[in-house]
Amino acid sequence: MTKARISLTIDDRLLERVDKLAQDRHITRSALIERLLRESVTEEEMLGNPLIRQMVSAAIGSPAVLRSLSRQFENILNDEQVGPILDRLRELHRMAQRNVKPKGK
Repeated sequence: MTKARISLTIDDRLLERVDKLAQDRHITRSALIERLLRESVTEEEMLGNPLIRQMVSAAIGSPAVLRSLSRQFENILNDEQVGPILDRLRELHRMAQRNVKPKGK
């Protein structure tokens, strides 16, 4: 696979966070950014599928599902770690909701 060299501009604080993650994982900044982009693009592509959007929206939009996930997370993660995960789930729900068409239309 060939790779393209690009230039991008990002917020200084975000770059610091990226560098810290890369350092913690013992990988290069480029490798981390490529992995994060790949995962994000895959996620966006999946949410382009109407069936997947509807499933994500229904599952994540359910208070019972979020409560259940919270209980599961509590067993293995602390409050500081759980918050961002739940925030991301809510963000996925909002993304899916924006793209879900009402039934019957």
